[in-house]
Amino acid sequence: MNIEDTLHQLLEATPPGEAGGFAIFSGDSDLDYVQLALNAEGLLLNWPTFQPGGRERLEPHLAVLSERGFKQSSGGKVQDLPPHQFLVVSDGLYAHCSRNIIETGDLVRALLLRVFKRPGGVPTAITLELDG
Repeated sequence: MNIEDTLHQLLEATPPGEAGGFAIFSGDSDLDYVQLALNAEGLLLNWPTFQPGGRERLEPHLAVLSERGFKQSSGGKVQDLPPHQFLVVSDGLYAHCSRNIIETGDLVRALLLRVFKRPGGVPTAITLELDG
């Protein structure tokens, strides 16, 4: 299973407008991963800054998001985050990736490659939970 197939399965398992499920794309260590949860609006990326190395890896995450046209939200609530905007709150970074599988797959690969140094941006493992 590849990144896009995983995202497709996640989106297909839950009707638009409903939340449920998540996918984790792992790197070489337990602290190297990209995680996406499905909320009512689409795919929501989360990078927790409270874990070891979380704060140090925040800037590279933000650089990748900015290069892909994501803008920092002026609002303060994760649940109100519009597509292609991100927010940094006390527990981490959140970015709304919409429901575009190709675009989100490219983002996951870029984060794996640039932040976690995974060759070709290919995950070492993929976890898919469809029930949320």
